[in-house]
Amino acid sequence: MYIDLIDTAALCGLELTPVQGRNEMKAKCPLCRDYKRRMYLCTDPANPTWWCHNCGVGGNAVTLYAAVFGVSTKEAYRLLSCHTAVRTTPPPPLREPAETPIREIGQRSQIYLDMLQCMSLEPQHRRNLRERGLDDHIIDGNLYRSLPTDWRLRQQVTDRLASRYDLSGVPGFYLQDGGWRMTGFQTGGFLIPVCTKDNLIQGLQIRLDEAPPIWVPQPDGSVKQKKGERYRSFSSSHKKTGAASKCFIHVVGDQHSRTLYLTEGPLKADISSYLS
Repeated sequence: MYIDLIDTAALCGLELTPVQGRNEMKAKCPLCRDYKRRMYLCTDPANPTWWCHNCGVGGNAVTLYAAVFGVSTKEAYRLLSCHTAVRTTPPPPLREPAETPIREIGQRSQIYLDMLQCMSLEPQHRRNLRERGLDDHIIDGNLYRSLPTDWRLRQQVTDRLASRYDLSGVPGFYLQDGGWRMTGFQTGGFLIPVCTKDNLIQGLQIRLDEAPPIWVPQPDGSVKQKKGERYRSFSSSHKKTGAASKCFIHVVGDQHSRTLYLTEGPLKADISSYLS
């Protein structure tokens, strides 16, 4: 069932402002208390999604309601599907995604490799990795790199890559005002390569220094602050000219071993493999 995003946003108390010339509306994000209206909601029924450029959180009508009122997505769906103020219709027919199809793995890996070689690892991130049990040889060999918070530094790397490659279809990059841009976050963090068994870089994960806060309204009218997600994909799926990063499987260690270990993320896999 299709649950109308704009109706849901109004139900959540958002004041919506149309974006001129685009199928979007903007609002103050209720999750991070953004005051510059950096939360965008798509008004196209075929793509009912929202995204906050301040805290990096997004989703659909159900996840928005669940986050604002602090309920599960299952409960949010139940409440919205029977609410008289929210329109519900059968899902619209599928169409081609707005994002650019993801680039072939070999080309993607080469672009990410050159990108990481243009970057450095800040001292605080090196200390973080050392405290996890990794030595400098492994840290440097695994190509962990700090993601610049300064957009000008990100742009320098992007311009260098754009002069060598077509960045279309590479998650983390998108076109804006005729030029290529790189995804970034206000909080610092470092990049973790996600590799295939042949050591090709499929994609990148970001470990943020601080988990962006989420503010959840309570039944008594107060607001409770919760921590958001610290690990994010290096993706540009929220941009019309960007590409989505898939949930890649990171492979590390002795591939001839008869025992396979599963972890919840590439960084833990790197550390577990090294320490064992």
